[in-house]
Amino acid sequence: MRSYVPPFIDWAGRIVGYGVYDLRDLQRCDWRLSERNVWAVERALNGNRGHRLATADDDFRRWRVRFLRFCDRHPGKKPLDYHGRDRWMSSGPRIS
Repeated sequence: MRSYVPPFIDWAGRIVGYGVYDLRDLQRCDWRLSERNVWAVERALNGNRGHRLATADDDFRRWRVRFLRFCDRHPGKKPLDYHGRDRWMSSGPRIS
């Protein structure tokens, strides 16, 4: 789970929790193909019980410095590649 944390450290701060929700449970909302709003997705995610995720302060500071350096070198761009990204989906259950 922690391999997902660094890409979400930015100007706003750090991840302090996470939640898991199976979007297949949204049976009356065609969220993938809808041309209208999908507020049902937001309500479902906001109503989902979250779990605390603690990260070490040193790790947070290191990743934040890396993010800020990227922003200085590449104004207006977002970092899209992170060390270990190729392994993000390699563990855990497969959903098909």
